[in-house]
Amino acid sequence: SSEVKVYRQVKEEYLRLKQDLGMPDTEIGPALVAAHDRFVTRALGPPEGWKCPTVRFGRTELAMPIITCGGMRQQTSWMVKDGFSVDDVPAEQQSNFQAIVDRCVAQGMVHFETAIGYGTSGLQFGKAIKKHPREQLIIQTKVVPKEDPEEF
Repeated sequence: SSEVKVYRQVKEEYLRLKQDLGMPDTEIGPALVAAHDRFVTRALGPPEGWKCPTVRFGRTELAMPIITCGGMRQQTSWMVKDGFSVDDVPAEQQSNFQAIVDRCVAQGMVHFETAIGYGTSGLQFGKAIKKHPREQLIIQTKVVPKEDPEEF
């Protein structure tokens, strides 16, 4: 299958780079990781103009992208202190977040998910999605369930 072929290519490139750099596994370091990331991007990056396929969501007519942009690993901080606002996010980090959202929207990955436990991601998504038409986006969040419906 094509997945197996890509896996083999990635593995071969990894081993070649490891040998070229002459480093044991424990010392491969950032150079190998960066070279590996460049290779994976070239090998697996979507072609120009690619759009994410969609499927119907349940019994609705909502066209749900098959790839979701989750906020769990791209937030500035897990711990949000009282009074923290999106203006407290370093500009470089918010710029990166914005670039991710913009790339996702351009490729049709318009389902964004976050949760209260994902630190600053909800705030950062809020700022990043403002430049895109709301009706084109699917925004999901999660909360901790409570037994008492009044608390929930």
